[in-house]
Amino acid sequence: MIVLAGFTEQKAKFTKRKAILNSTAKVTAKGQVTIPAAVRKALSVNEGDELIFEVSDGMAEIRKLTAIDRLSKAIGPRLREAFPTPKDFDAYLKANRKKIFESIYGEINDKSGD
Repeated sequence: MIVLAGFTEQKAKFTKRKAILNSTAKVTAKGQVTIPAAVRKALSVNEGDELIFEVSDGMAEIRKLTAIDRLSKAIGPRLREAFPTPKDFDAYLKANRKKIFESIYGEINDKSGD
């Protein structure tokens, strides 16, 4: 994961656990930005790869799209339609926990009588 904080001078520090890279780029009239070579290398980004841009509190996080991201992208809209808020989803899970578990793992042999 690369965290770009405010696009400053070109400079990179790499550690074993995390790479923090500050780099500059210009936005074209079409809103396009060329990803600097150091960033592409650090993210192992190749032509055709999809990236996610997450923006929060004036900061942008850029990372490669993962299999989980693709799944979320595919089912997310249907999930949000069925459960508009996290509370709705939590309520569904609580009400249907046993049924969901059994649909995946088989019937639960509950000897306590519940």
